[in-house]
Amino acid sequence: MQEEQFALSIFRKRIGPWRATRDEALEDAVRTGNGSLDRYSEMIYLTVPADIISRYVEVQEVRPKLRAVG
Repeated sequence: MQEEQFALSIFRKRIGPWRATRDEALEDAVRTGNGSLDRYSEMIYLTVPADIISRYVEVQEVRPKLRAVG
């Protein structure tokens, strides 16, 4: 199973942590001063050269090791 992750980047170099949603990465941009929130439209605008990059990662289910107690 693949999952898409998003991060803030400058000149295509990742500067923020990988996030589960694009909105979280956009919030990182606002928090670091690389984006601004338009209070009327509630859209986030990124400053040049900021961008949101994405990647796909393989997610594996991990089954806990259980032992019988009795």
